[in-house]
Amino acid sequence: MSPGQQFVPTLQHFILRGEVIKLYRQCLRTVYKMPKEQRTSMIEWVNQEFLLNKNLQDPEVIKMNITRGKTLLQKFKGSVQRAEVS
Repeated sequence: MSPGQQFVPTLQHFILRGEVIKLYRQCLRTVYKMPKEQRTSMIEWVNQEFLLNKNLQDPEVIKMNITRGKTLLQKFKGSVQRAEVS
């Protein structure tokens, strides 16, 4: 894309955007279940990760990052469950 052209999102971009927003909300909900000591730094980390990838335009790269995010979310949920049991 040349510098003067503006990016025009496709239907696939809108669908992926919805998935990203859903993942972001799930991450924050999980982080809020973490112990208070970890919560602030984890919120900052989640925000930073999403902001770093905010301007991605390639659908394949976006899908790859969504998959990576879902994997990390499962790890978060596992650590939260272990913390609740302890």
